[in-house]
Order: sequence, then structure tokens, then C-alpha cells
Amino acid sequence: MATNTAPSANKPPSTFVFKLANGIVSGLLRSPLHGILSNTLILLSFKGKKSGKTYTIPVGYTLNGNLVKIVSSAGWWKNLRKDVPVTLWLKGQQHSGIAEAFYGDENVVEAIMALAPKSQQLRKMYRISLDANGQPNPEDIRRAAAHTAQIRIRLT
Repeated sequence: MATNTAPSANKPPSTFVFKLANGIVSGLLRSPLHGILSNTLILLSFKGKKSGKTYTIPVGYTLNGNLVKIVSSAGWWKNLRKDVPVTLWLKGQQHSGIAEAFYGDENVVEAIMALAPKSQQLRKMYRISLDANGQPNPEDIRRAAAHTAQIRIRLT
């Protein structure tokens, strides 16, 4: 029986690659060169519920007044379920905030619907198509929202 040893095009990057990329992005977001990435990324720091360890990750966001919104299908959002203090680097400045996560509900549908027309990366990640008018396909949005969380951070 032959074994296919060709690299898979869909194989996720290694943990090492993620850590390296996150380290570079984190350094840039904290530096005077933050403007390169600050319009689309922030650094979010929070404590793990079980471990107590502080995690810092770069994430995409939208900002409306003092409300930061993030969508993610990664499991880290579970640490932010209800009124959790967080720290973030936003546009080169450190801020404190209170986070709350919502999973798979209308809040998530609304967030993805608002972000999808603006973010090619989000559309690619969640396989969301746009119609001729640039509006996201509602079925694609609902499918994506079923396994995605929205995190809202109120800056304090």
C-alpha cells in the first residue's frame, strides 16, 4: 500500500510558526511602528480561568467608541465568558477593559455580518461569499456563527 508523503496544502502551520509570528506581531504592536498593523490588529491579554497564566495574543478587531469587538473560533474566548478584566494594546497605547464573550447567537451573526464586507481575511477564514452588491451570503454567515464567538470589550 502506497503512502502519500506530499505536503498537504491545508495543513495548519506548526506551533513554532504561530509562536514566531505572534512574537513578531506582538513586538510591532507595542513599538513605534504599530501603525503598520494597528488599524486591523490589537494585542489582547487575559488570565486563563483554570491555569491563572496570562495569555497575550494578537487579534483582529473593530472599535466603536469605547467598545472593542472581536470574533474568533479559537477556544481561548472561553476564558472571557462574563465580565473579565483584560489589558489590550490599541493603536500603540495600553488600555484596560472588561470583556464578555457570546457564542453562536444573534450577537455573533450581527458581528460577522458587519465585519465580512470589510475583511477579506475573515471571509476567507469562514468561507463567506459576497453577492453582486458586496453583501455577505446570510447562509454563510449563519454557518460561520454556529461555531464562532464574539468578544466585546468595554474600555475602562
